[in-house]
Amino acid sequence: MQKQTIVNIILIIAIVGVLGFTAAHIIMTQNPPPAIITGMSVDKPNIVVTGEHLSRVEVWAIPTGTNVTENDYIKLGDATLAGKPGANETWTMPIPRDPVLATEIIAKGFNKDENEIGRTSLPYVGATAINAALWDGK
Repeated sequence: MQKQTIVNIILIIAIVGVLGFTAAHIIMTQNPPPAIITGMSVDKPNIVVTGEHLSRVEVWAIPTGTNVTENDYIKLGDATLAGKPGANETWTMPIPRDPVLATEIIAKGFNKDENEIGRTSLPYVGATAINAALWDGK
């Protein structure tokens, strides 16, 4: 009788464990972690963007001039995920070969539904600083 009780307890623990794992999986699938974009830097020969749970990252240049609107932004390209998706993602894009006259370089992050979830920018402001950081003033 005591042996059967131990077997029943082990069986109950196993069932509870499987149900708990299944419930956690369903919750995570239905409510995935939010996508966030956390930073941007230069690690030659690449522009590097960091974030979590992103589906896509675009890199844009904000051109010099007055009355510049988002319609005037220049898309430099799409970054590529380097590694596994999820937390602590690193996205890279080669620095364009030809310099671009820009006051700011930004990255736009997108979630799995293709909605833009945020932006970040390089820590360099102004055409001279950006040119020096990306193209060594060439």
